[in-house]
Formats: sequence, C-alpha cells, structure tokens
Amino acid sequence: MIKIFKKTAIKVLYVLVIAVPLNVSAQLVPCDGSRDNPCNFDTLIGLIKNLMDFAIIIAPFLAAIAFAFAGFYYFTSAGDPGKVETAHDIFRNTAIGLIIILAAWFVVKAILVGLGVEGDFNLLN
Repeated sequence: MIKIFKKTAIKVLYVLVIAVPLNVSAQLVPCDGSRDNPCNFDTLIGLIKNLMDFAIIIAPFLAAIAFAFAGFYYFTSAGDPGKVETAHDIFRNTAIGLIIILAAWFVVKAILVGLGVEGDFNLLN
C-alpha cells in the first residue's frame, strides 16, 4: 500500500513541479540576453521574485502531500513506536519547512522594499 502511495505522490509532484509550469509557459528568467530584452539588475530582481512566487505557490501543495503521507504512515503504524516517531518527524519537518519558506518570502520582500524596487510583490497576487 505504501508503494502505491509513493508512486501516486511522485506523479502528483511531477504534475505540480514540471507539467504545470510548462503548461502555463511561465518564464522563470525574465530576460533572454538579446538587445531588445537585455539582462540587468531589474531582471535579476525579477528572477528572485519569480523563484519566490513559485516557492510560495508550490509549497502548500507539497506540504499537503507530506502531511497526508505522514498521516497515512501514522494511521498504518499499528502502534509501532518507530513508525509513530517517523510520522511525527515528517509532521514536524514539514511544518518547519513551511515556516522557512514563508520567512524567506518575508525577508526577500523586505530586502526588495529596502532597495526601493517598485512593483506588486504581494503574497496573494
């Protein structure tokens, strides 16, 4: 049962991480190096913003998958203390990871505001 769950989780991760951005045709790097669209400091800031936006969008989905996996692991532990501890570790590490990602977004936003970068750097845009 766990093998089926892992295979399904890998397929979902593939869709979220690879297929969805390709379908949307999101351009991660906002320049191509040509004369019409040169790479400069503004495009570096745009790249950082795009990376953070991607992390903020994908993190809750990945965390939900990790929480579901930990819950499934906890539910199927049958009282085995090792498996229960593993499930608790997964829960804890997922929560810490979400906090780190949100804190990183906050730090990047604070730096961009401090640098005077104008634009819509809202979490919900």
